[in-house]
Amino acid sequence: MSSILRNWLLSFLSDRAQFVEVGDCVSDCLEVHAGVPNCFKLLIRDLCFKLPFIKYVDDVSVASVSHNLHNDSPQQALCELLQWCTTNGMHLNTGKTKEMTFAFGRLVNVDDCLPLLAESSVIERVDEFKILGVIFFI
Repeated sequence: MSSILRNWLLSFLSDRAQFVEVGDCVSDCLEVHAGVPNCFKLLIRDLCFKLPFIKYVDDVSVASVSHNLHNDSPQQALCELLQWCTTNGMHLNTGKTKEMTFAFGRLVNVDDCLPLLAESSVIERVDEFKILGVIFFI
């Protein structure tokens, strides 16, 4: 994506405001500090991974299936994401980034899995996570 288009889209996404109108009643206009309009999809349309992934508005989920506890493909995907963020002037919120490991009936100590690292932060490994209203748990 060209830097001119990217900058235009980013300016469109910043300093947003909204109000509610019901019949003849109109609320005050307030700044929006969370959520993004659907055009954010245009900004992330070139974001892709070698692993299976799902993009939904400003959320991205990546999946890796392996029998090897030391598989580094999730770390490689995270590095690709960090590089994409740098290239596109964005920042990964490592506090909201989570890792979840499923063993599918195998007795596996997930602490034996390599930790995911984003720059100097270790990504939190969780036992439960909600994606688009669906709760996944171990």
